[in-house]
Amino acid sequence: MSNDKTKRILEILNGYDCSKQQIANIPAAKSPDKVRRKEVLGGVDRRSEYISGFPAHRSSVAGLWIPPSKSRASRLPAARSRSSCRGYIVNPRTNRELVYESSLEADLLYILLVHRDVDDIHDQPPAVSYVDDEAKRRKHTFDFRVHLHDGRKIAIAVKPERRVRSSGIERTLELIRQQVTDFADQYQLRTERSITVDRSYNAKLTFRARKMRDTTADEKILRMINKCQGALTIRALLEHASLNSHDFNAVVNLIGDGALKHVSSGRITRDSFVRKGL
Repeated sequence: MSNDKTKRILEILNGYDCSKQQIANIPAAKSPDKVRRKEVLGGVDRRSEYISGFPAHRSSVAGLWIPPSKSRASRLPAARSRSSCRGYIVNPRTNRELVYESSLEADLLYILLVHRDVDDIHDQPPAVSYVDDEAKRRKHTFDFRVHLHDGRKIAIAVKPERRVRSSGIERTLELIRQQVTDFADQYQLRTERSITVDRSYNAKLTFRARKMRDTTADEKILRMINKCQGALTIRALLEHASLNSHDFNAVVNLIGDGALKHVSSGRITRDSFVRKGL
């Protein structure tokens, strides 16, 4: 890209000229799902390299918002339902929509999105085919297929505990485990027994805190926790580190990173005990 063109894009983004015609000439506005690295960031020239679903928080150009990529779901939930909720959460790492069709699925999504071992999440992946006990060919669509950093894939079915027996999901998973070996390494059922209210609360707290990360506060807390023996409350940790109560988010982030360990049971609060983690 020429220097003149680069300068013109930066002028537009900085508010000198924001007409629709000129904004449309910005590469990110033309194709938010495929943004050439050099055109937007001025980085290394890799003309064949495109970034799919380039996350807005990774943009180095102030004021540039890139809309999220559409979900990869093989099927989308119905737009309206009297008995359940539908919606999507944007994965901040990939800037892609992840759809859910129940509050239980939404809670699990938050837990997965902040889990350190999770690399990617595929919502409503392609259906798997299996043969049931009556020798009939069936198809089943998992709610999520989770890709871990170590390369393993976990297919997850989400059901309320009260519907597990009537749905026959446990037998379905048993048959799929026996017959389908190339779709995932593990096939799991998740109910509110594992998707607890406290776990989902802490996950949502971490998800929100990561949007307000303050690395200066992180460093102060880490220096202080390295001097401490045993556990102390988050409230005391913030006081010893000469931080304000609003820096609670920094503690939550460090718990999510594994640098701090939450040793109290239940929800993360200012009265929770923490100690040095990994």
